[in-house]
Amino acid sequence: MSRISRKVGVMTLAVIVATPALAQNADTTQTSNRVLFLAAGGGGLSSTRDLDNSGTSNFKTGYNFFGSIGTRLQRYIALRGDVIYGKNELKANGSSTGNDLNKWFYGGALQFQYPMARLTPYAFVGGGGITLDQTGEGSNKTTGAGIVGLGLEYPFSGSGLGIFAQGSGLYYKLSDMSGTLAGFDRNQFDITYAAGLSYRIPF
Repeated sequence: MSRISRKVGVMTLAVIVATPALAQNADTTQTSNRVLFLAAGGGGLSSTRDLDNSGTSNFKTGYNFFGSIGTRLQRYIALRGDVIYGKNELKANGSSTGNDLNKWFYGGALQFQYPMARLTPYAFVGGGGITLDQTGEGSNKTTGAGIVGLGLEYPFSGSGLGIFAQGSGLYYKLSDMSGTLAGFDRNQFDITYAAGLSYRIPF
């Protein structure tokens, strides 16, 4: 038997022996990656753009509550769905008007994460819809919206619980509204910043 034949034989045998072990390891890794995660929290809501070019109309800083549900596709990628409720008040010429705008965002996003020993930083991007509802006006409008965000999660050792802080940006167009918002037609970018609890369920 030539030297080349012996080398090929040894390599073939090594592959045959190693394949079951690699497959078992891959299955274990895949199983450990199957995680359903839930999150809920709340915080502030800030609108970064004026409603008009003159800068006389904008929104005060408000608040938001949100919930998320998702699943980890693999160690570094997850798919998530988000519902965010926010509320802030319209200002005109620097003064409060008493007119509030309720904002409901609902959509999905692809999340990219990097689990470390104690912390998991993550970023996400996606889209969905946002419903704008003025308090007391009796009408609302739903339009498309985009979402981007960054966050940091700290899981508690030995349990599925964790705490996190995140910020997200909502991009949408405010137009065709009635009442005090009638006549405004401009793209908006709102920032939500929040903290809360998360819970992960392996399956």
